[in-house]
Amino acid sequence: MYQGIKNKIDYNQNETEDEKRIDIKKFFELKSIIIYILSILIGTCKLSSGATPFGLALLGAIADSQFPLIIPWILIGLTTGLTFGWTCLLKFLISSLIFIISKSFIKENTKTGNSAKILFSTAISEIIILLMSKTLIYDAVMAAFMSTTTAIFYLIFSEGLPVILNLRENKISSYETLIASGILLATVISGLGDIGIFGLSLKGIICVLIVLTLGWKKGIACRNNIWCFYFICTRANGSC
Repeated sequence: MYQGIKNKIDYNQNETEDEKRIDIKKFFELKSIIIYILSILIGTCKLSSGATPFGLALLGAIADSQFPLIIPWILIGLTTGLTFGWTCLLKFLISSLIFIISKSFIKENTKTGNSAKILFSTAISEIIILLMSKTLIYDAVMAAFMSTTTAIFYLIFSEGLPVILNLRENKISSYETLIASGILLATVISGLGDIGIFGLSLKGIICVLIVLTLGWKKGIACRNNIWCFYFICTRANGSC
């Protein structure tokens, strides 16, 4: 009896070690690498008003995919701080930590519930930053705008991210998800800046490659919508 219990314990320990190995491998899969690239580039993106709602929005979308948040959180925070300074980094750190904590305690994982958490988290971080500085009416309006925009972009990114992570599948659930993935990719590409290769726009080249890749992977079903995707990319990043 003792030997049987010991063998069962040893079996459970070996099973746990195998599960840990599988989890480690997930960090080096193609989907993981795509998430890392998106996280790095999204931290360099901002709106024309100077607001940076994209980092937390993408982090929320990544959380919906059940992917571990630690590496994307570090990558987004690092690129945000290096690109836009300590104020934007502090806003992201405060809002993301509040979001992660609220997500841990509130087990409602619907998109509506998560968007409410993101709205609340962003609002709290904006209020904290306003209390640390001289508050103007413009700053209060921008804080409300930032919170709402972050929640909206989360809803878009949460629909578009699965399309990008599952390019090997030839079917799409709806054309709305295809457009959402276009907005996500166009936003990410805008973080590349005005980089050129032999006089050609790097963003323009990537836009064309994205259109060709989606047309190849998604097939004839999206032929009438692929140019809408191209329009989104070019308008977000300048003329290709």
